[in-house]
Amino acid sequence: MTLAETASHAPVALIAGNGRIPLQVANALAAAGRECKVVAIRGEADAATRSLASAELGWGEIGRLYAFMN
Repeated sequence: MTLAETASHAPVALIAGNGRIPLQVANALAAAGRECKVVAIRGEADAATRSLASAELGWGEIGRLYAFMN
């Protein structure tokens, strides 16, 4: 499998703040059959986005993102 083929099947990490765009992106990825790991930014992401989140991190915890993704 080529690198491009591998990347097209790899999960997508979505770091979600406020607004509708994170939810729209997550829904579009799901519709395309792509796995999406949502990380909600505490105090920013709305309830609908947080409900999809695999994790919720504050701005001061962004360094933990690497550990979450592995």
